[in-house]
Amino acid sequence: DSCGSSEFQCKNRGCIPQSRRCDGVVHCSDESDEQNCACTDRYMPCKNGPCVHVDWRCDGQADCPLADDEAGCR
Repeated sequence: DSCGSSEFQCKNRGCIPQSRRCDGVVHCSDESDEQNCACTDRYMPCKNGPCVHVDWRCDGQADCPLADDEAGCR
């Protein structure tokens, strides 16, 4: 039941490719692939985990699931 070296193991024991971890899209049914993500340069964290590109901040479209990338915009 363990994942391969190029895979991420979801908390529910499923496996996904490492490249899909922290990509802003939920692939594990338990959402563990988008939890505790560290955002890379030019990305900002959403309150519930995923990272979105900083250019998406205040663009009038909610990219974070809780729309916090649009909070406090003028």
